Amino acid sequence: MKRRPRGHRSEEPFEVLFCAEPGYYRHAAVAAVSLAENNPGFHANIHVLTCTEDAVAEAMLKDSLAAYERVSLVFHHVSHGRLEAVFFDRHITKEAYLRFLAPEFFPAHVSRVLYLDCDLVILDELAPLWNMDLHGKAIAAAPDFPWDQNGTLPGRLAALGLGASQTYVNSGVLVLDLDRWRRDGIPDRLFAYARERGSALAFHDQDTINAVLRDDIHVVDCRWNLQARMYMLGRRSFPDEFAATQHARRRPAILHYTTADKPWLFRSCAAHKRHYFHYLERTAWRGTRPDSLTMPQRMEWRLGRWFLRIGIDHVRLVFWARRAAEKTGRLMRHGLARPWHRMPARPGNEPSP
Repeated sequence: MKRRPRGHRSEEPFEVLFCAEPGYYRHAAVAAVSLAENNPGFHANIHVLTCTEDAVAEAMLKDSLAAYERVSLVFHHVSHGRLEAVFFDRHITKEAYLRFLAPEFFPAHVSRVLYLDCDLVILDELAPLWNMDLHGKAIAAAPDFPWDQNGTLPGRLAALGLGASQTYVNSGVLVLDLDRWRRDGIPDRLFAYARERGSALAFHDQDTINAVLRDDIHVVDCRWNLQARMYMLGRRSFPDEFAATQHARRRPAILHYTTADKPWLFRSCAAHKRHYFHYLERTAWRGTRPDSLTMPQRMEWRLGRWFLRIGIDHVRLVFWARRAAEKTGRLMRHGLARPWHRMPARPGNEPSP
């Protein structure tokens, strides 16, 4: 008899967790639909933790998933009081901390859950990630490759207790070993750290996860959480990050739209945003556009969506065209380039005297 690989869980459904306020349900719908579309042979039990009830938004999310018989959806409403004393502002909502409560909302027999941020799309089967052996670690996560602004990164990571051999991970895609979380009281440890450090943390909930679980993380390949900004990395400017993400950029399993440049914003430069709109059209929010656009902007939005369907991102095209024009202008000012109409004729094609 052929033995199953260690950690194999093929007969178990995906237990998926989103944590969001109703304004983000549209994006959670995109993520959930992309999961269902690319994992048709698997059951997925989707759980949404939220502090705010919104019957209309919840109904729209349910409608978005109604066509997928193998997908179930349940909402868990959490009291705002559960998140007292944790820091949040316009850059981070209180719902970001709800994942710390994950063990409370799954039955004791559920030993593993896949947490997903809302601002991502699934582009491949998740069975290899779901079945992965965590080697006894509390979570699995992919590297984050944070920008080093003004050389402050080493000091920031050191303040979190991370040594040179430890990897700072992105918390947007996590495989949680719920048995470990329950046994070792990990939720209490996370909340205690978040309350103690508060606004001193640059990336509040993510820094908390990295600091508390720094020795308890199974680091996975970048393709399981490839940030869209990685497509902007240059071979010369970010050689290490470029090399580390090269394979993942060719075939990402999960594409994560980190940073404030989200695909649903007007004139967004987010890389590969066409995937977001592809799955948006399969949700109850199909056809949604940004608010407060002028008539010309609405026309540009519709035209941009049409271009995306044929693989052209007009915003990025204009961006790179401007970059090229600026570079040419700088070269011309320094006498390193000349306008095409002043270029000398090629040898053998000299004009007649």
